[in-house]
Amino acid sequence: MRINYFLCCLALWGLGCKKENLLLLPEKTHSTVILTDSIPDGGWLKLHIKQDTSTIDETVLVFQHNASTYYSPQSDAIYFQGMGIASLSSLTADSIPCAIQTRPYKADLQLKLRVGIRQSGDYNIGMSSLPAIPSDIKILLVDSLRQDTTDLRVNNYSFSTAPISYGTPESKRFKLLLR
Repeated sequence: MRINYFLCCLALWGLGCKKENLLLLPEKTHSTVILTDSIPDGGWLKLHIKQDTSTIDETVLVFQHNASTYYSPQSDAIYFQGMGIASLSSLTADSIPCAIQTRPYKADLQLKLRVGIRQSGDYNIGMSSLPAIPSDIKILLVDSLRQDTTDLRVNNYSFSTAPISYGTPESKRFKLLLR
């Protein structure tokens, strides 16, 4: 077992893997290495904001192991606010709003969202797609204003609000957690 561990560590040395991120199988199985990351490259999810049953806006998160958390014009699509009554985008680590953002996945990923609301009313945020996202990963929406958390795999998150302008604390009230 000691030799297998050494060989696995040596083989993964160039990949930047750390001992605490590896799980070695018993020697009988000819030692295969499993990484704790569980979303494959190209896995993605789509969030939407709706009023009644009409989708108003969407944002997409794509998971790629070698992606940056900072805005990259090669892999992210910057968000341009339209004239709709509500808008939804994800924020990169350098606070750039994106319509499509490519991120590396790690356990307990926290991602800031930005909303804009031009008209008072009742809205909901939910998911419309999640190809290749394993079912054991929880996708939680956190509302810091109401101090509420919703599992988006189970329910959409409903809220009532007055208009919300970009740049205000209310516009950054939501974040997404993947656990």
